[in-house]
Amino acid sequence: MAKKKDLGELIQIRYLAKRDTPSKFQKILRKIFSEEKRSLVVDMVTAPEVGVDYLNHLTFLAQALKMQGYSITFILDPKNYHTLHQTELSKLYNFEIGTVVSKDEITTMINETTAELPEEEETGVTIEKNQVILENNFNQGYLQENIAPIIKAFGSIFIDMTQLSKMTSSLVKLFILQTIQHSNVFVIKVTQEQYEAISKNPQAAILNMRTVVKEQAVHQLKFSDPAIPAIAAEEDYMPATLKEESPPKVEAAEMGEENEDEIPFKLVVNTLEVGRISPQSFVEGLDRYIHLLDNCGDHVYIDFSEIKDINVHVWKKAQEAYQSMIVNGKTLGFKMLENQKPDWDRWTPKVEIVERKINEDPQFNLVGSRLEVKFVSPPLFVQEFPTYFQKLLSTGNKSIAIDISNLKELSTQCIEILVLSYLDCVGRGMNMILRISPEAEDLFKKSGRGKTLPLEIVKPEFARKVSHFSGGKVKGIDMSKINAAMEGDKLTNKVLEKEFASVHIETRGSVQNWEPMAAPQQEKYTGVERRLERRYFSEDVEVSFARGSIGKISDRRYKIANISQSGMSFASTSQLSKGEPLRLKIYHEKNPGIEVSATVVWCSPVPSQALFRMGLKFSNPSTVIKSRIMEMLQKIYRSH
Repeated sequence: MAKKKDLGELIQIRYLAKRDTPSKFQKILRKIFSEEKRSLVVDMVTAPEVGVDYLNHLTFLAQALKMQGYSITFILDPKNYHTLHQTELSKLYNFEIGTVVSKDEITTMINETTAELPEEEETGVTIEKNQVILENNFNQGYLQENIAPIIKAFGSIFIDMTQLSKMTSSLVKLFILQTIQHSNVFVIKVTQEQYEAISKNPQAAILNMRTVVKEQAVHQLKFSDPAIPAIAAEEDYMPATLKEESPPKVEAAEMGEENEDEIPFKLVVNTLEVGRISPQSFVEGLDRYIHLLDNCGDHVYIDFSEIKDINVHVWKKAQEAYQSMIVNGKTLGFKMLENQKPDWDRWTPKVEIVERKINEDPQFNLVGSRLEVKFVSPPLFVQEFPTYFQKLLSTGNKSIAIDISNLKELSTQCIEILVLSYLDCVGRGMNMILRISPEAEDLFKKSGRGKTLPLEIVKPEFARKVSHFSGGKVKGIDMSKINAAMEGDKLTNKVLEKEFASVHIETRGSVQNWEPMAAPQQEKYTGVERRLERRYFSEDVEVSFARGSIGKISDRRYKIANISQSGMSFASTSQLSKGEPLRLKIYHEKNPGIEVSATVVWCSPVPSQALFRMGLKFSNPSTVIKSRIMEMLQKIYRSH
């Protein structure tokens, strides 16, 4: 069976060649992936060659662990690394190349560890508290034996390699394994040249290296004026030849809060914990450690609870890290103590919620062929509307729109002025649309003359612009003939002369309705009146409509002249343009209404009436709509 080792924040699983097979080991991994909620290191260096789909069965479990901020690292031999590293799973796992140890090497290592160690002064390893200084020709076995006890005693270890003139690949491998096992508590201090050499190894990216800059002028200051103090580098590390001249080293226990060897940053799950460091150390070191959060999920944090102070430089650096995380598709949060929050808020801009300012001054806005009236009282509307209406007529547009959907209040006098304006437009052969709010619809319905207005009920925020019409003159009503007929009306003149209080008119015979009569079914239709299907007429069929696609269908109903499967005809108070789209709602008896889209085929005025007769063609009705229309036509046919 595989060997499982608990390393605190990590779980290490090792493939044992004598006991395990790839299939059995795969089942073991599936069980561990589902049970453990920690980062995992899987050592498969001794495993035989596997296929490219070996890890496919673990994908969902691995994704769940990664979403929780944990990482999964596979240590493989070169063949398996080459096989699995090129698959799509390389984004989900961390693949590294390990080294297979032969039996002869194991025997050699046992002999080296059991052999008698040289005296302490010949080991080349100097240990002071949790500080380990390596010199040339140091004993690597002695170093490896003391790493674990030092970490157990002090919680961390700092290995100083700045005095080494050369490094071996075995030493770098040792540091990589120790970093995997002990995480961020294992820190290495190197020179810039050593840092560049180690970085050439791709696996060395996990090492926690702290670069130390040596002062080149130290040798020159040895015989200089003693009054001039020697300025040390970021950390005082002198060559061995000058060790006796260096100031006495302060022990880590005596340094307290000023301990320079305190761990600056530590990664715990998906949180980068800031140690007991100064603001300057935070600003200088964050860029070197922020990459540790790359494989910790989409939601990561920085914990400031241990930092010495939060100033503007800390706040600014944290904001830069926040912006970089946003660019990489992650969200970064900050954790801090309650007494640190005021310091943080001191640099955070205050946000004050304000309301958008709305200009509620009375407005008559003339925009092209549209007149918008906003925040106008009824008395002011009666006084100023005629002036702006004349300006609208003078624009020369044949189709105009008056938008009063933003008015909160209307009076009967306002409606009378709108009716007179509409009649003026009709006399000039022009089209006019009046846009009102849904709340004002009932007011126009109750008004006798207001029912004749061509209304379009829309919400104020969806009021559409009326397009400019161009072309020939629109055919309208000849008002001169109507005025001449009214002047020759003897009955009207007689009533006006006598000034009767009331007049009773009795008619003998039939009087024509206001609504036009439908055409007889047997009438032959030609031209634009021609329709493919048979036409039907019924006094029980009514229709209401809305212009365009966003307007609300009006509740006002019109009796139809005739209807068929492909279209219908009726008369209304609105003059529509050829090709204009409409939305219809057809009512028959107690039918809830059939909604269908249609297009205007023709429109012409009704003589001596403020009405317009139009023919419509249904626009691509669905199968359900067709069946409902057919059912309605069958009822009309049977009733006749």
